[in-house]
Amino acid sequence: ERLQALTQDKTRLYRCRTIKNCTATCPKSLNPANAINKMKTRHLLSQPVEETEHRSRQAIGQA
Repeated sequence: ERLQALTQDKTRLYRCRTIKNCTATCPKSLNPANAINKMKTRHLLSQPVEETEHRSRQAIGQA
């Protein structure tokens, strides 16, 4: 449910570029960049392959 809430608006989840500044400055010594990357992976794995390929092509202008 939380994954779905994050992925409804793609800009929320995919704004992270995994530079890891958040991890370096996290006051709780957590690794938010790693958690975001895992959420991206789970989101991609939850999509049908055809849909993922179509979105990828649209993103790079090949559709």
